Amino acid sequence: MIPVIDIFAGPGGLGEGFNALRAGRRQIFKTVLSIEKDKAARETLRLRSFFRQFEDRVPQAYYEFVRGALSLEELYLRYPDEVAKADEEAWLAELGNPEKYPTSKIDERIDKALRGAENWVLVGGPPCQAYSVVGRHPLKPRR
Repeated sequence: MIPVIDIFAGPGGLGEGFNALRAGRRQIFKTVLSIEKDKAARETLRLRSFFRQFEDRVPQAYYEFVRGALSLEELYLRYPDEVAKADEEAWLAELGNPEKYPTSKIDERIDKALRGAENWVLVGGPPCQAYSVVGRHPLKPRR
């Protein structure tokens, strides 16, 4: 698999597209690190990473969470190893803030995620807000 680093990841739509690509049953790309500064978006990245770890064996507890019969905290308590991996993949960090996240720290985290891979992909999408129509008021016609 080709590792993917997803910067400015938002809730992870671009990364999910890469993760979904298959050649037969073989996955082509795998997100190894997503970097996002928004806490809510990072939580979505974390949950998606958690889900992907199960591949074809998603536990019933996940679907109990989706139905609202189980809290997210309880779901995560049942699968600590998968949560730890999801926490490694979904990083809450602000790129472009050298005081808090110096380049050396970012490079270190990327190197760790790539595990020596020579071929990898860096993706980073534009902010969704610029393209979304959610919450926008319709334009008033000119008279």
